[in-house]
Amino acid sequence: MIKDLWGIPKYIVDNLSEKILFFKRKFEFYEKTIRKNVYKYLSKTNDGLTKDTTYQTSIKPGNIIITGLINQVLDKENYRLIEIHTLSERFVLRVNDPTKIKDLQYNITDYERLIPGVILGFHLNVIEKIKEQQKEKAITLNALEHYLATVLNQDSYKLSFINLVYPEAVTRNYEDSPDMLPVKAVLLADIHVGSKTFIRPNFETLLTKINKDLKVKYVIIAGDSIDGLGVYPAQKHDLLLLDYIKQYRLLGELLGILRKDIWVIISPGNHDYVSKVEPQIFSKEAQQLIGAHHENTVFVSNPCYLELEGKVKYLLSHGTSLNSLIEKVADLSYSTPATALKQIIHLRNICPIVGAIPIQGTTDQNYHVVPDKVDIFHTGHLHRKDHVYLRDILLVSSSAWQHVTPYQQMLNFKPTFADAYVVNLNNLKELDILDCQDSYTDDYRYEIAELKDAEV
Repeated sequence: MIKDLWGIPKYIVDNLSEKILFFKRKFEFYEKTIRKNVYKYLSKTNDGLTKDTTYQTSIKPGNIIITGLINQVLDKENYRLIEIHTLSERFVLRVNDPTKIKDLQYNITDYERLIPGVILGFHLNVIEKIKEQQKEKAITLNALEHYLATVLNQDSYKLSFINLVYPEAVTRNYEDSPDMLPVKAVLLADIHVGSKTFIRPNFETLLTKINKDLKVKYVIIAGDSIDGLGVYPAQKHDLLLLDYIKQYRLLGELLGILRKDIWVIISPGNHDYVSKVEPQIFSKEAQQLIGAHHENTVFVSNPCYLELEGKVKYLLSHGTSLNSLIEKVADLSYSTPATALKQIIHLRNICPIVGAIPIQGTTDQNYHVVPDKVDIFHTGHLHRKDHVYLRDILLVSSSAWQHVTPYQQMLNFKPTFADAYVVNLNNLKELDILDCQDSYTDDYRYEIAELKDAEV
């Protein structure tokens, strides 16, 4: 019933040729998906995005190449600064008049060829699209990895950006079946066991409610099941348990409250005792402590790609990259994280900001490329409940089981807490909320937590 489609990550440490192959595979994946979108744009004439037919006449499959990706576009006074990444180098183009097409000569290297003295011609519709996306903030294209499709004229070596093209091609894997008996999954994240602000009474109320619903088959936790140690400045003052072992042990005891027939699927987050490099995996010791009281516990990586019930394609990520994404994108907000999840699906990249947290490790396959088929995309990290449907794909950001900490208050952070999404895997439109906020009071929370800590 549970299949890990990506499996446990295998890191490539010292093999240089394998590392090069890793980046080449990623490049080729995006090139393939963008190429399909380019043909869709080129098939449009007068009513499409490419109104100038000059480039359409000479375009052949072999002439379309992907040179790089826009990482940053800044609008400062009368010039536009565009930063583009290739596999081998970073280069910057400055256009003094963004309203006109300007040709600039640069050397560009991709993974196979060196194109000497390439002239980059900015097509007018690119400038218009940039202007459409202009916000009050300086960053217009939002410092995202907007992948560029380009057309290469073999005779003049003239490279023209015909449009800003997303590598978007993600679709549902199966159709909803409202007539089938419900199979429910409870979507959780950010429990933060070990923190003084862990709202344990509410979490125990949740576990009790889950046990009463016999249709619940899965409990899926998207990271940060414990509060950890040294994650943020002066964290020790906010901790009730100053030991990873005690935190994981208590988590295991709490999960042991669940019915034995329920499957617990758990991935790590940035507060867990794992490497800071993604993909992340639990240590064997952590797995033993967490699963000590619940036999049906499945440990997966962060991020991971699962198949549930033989059909549900489930993309699970803690969501550590969401901070940098929201900070860079003018129209995204911490209060509505589902809009950021939509950007990730559009870009086909779980970590779309180049050089931002989290650090991406070199593995046998790419764990941050969004697959072709996704039914549910589930994250946490932002401690905000939110969801949206994108072409019937369910995008979910889970609430926390931790009240606001002094550090979060300093950052003016306003979490939602003590509730959980419950989805019917046979009909993703059937989405409910388990509200467990009634059992929350400040005094009761601390009193119970300190009392039960003495027993750990």
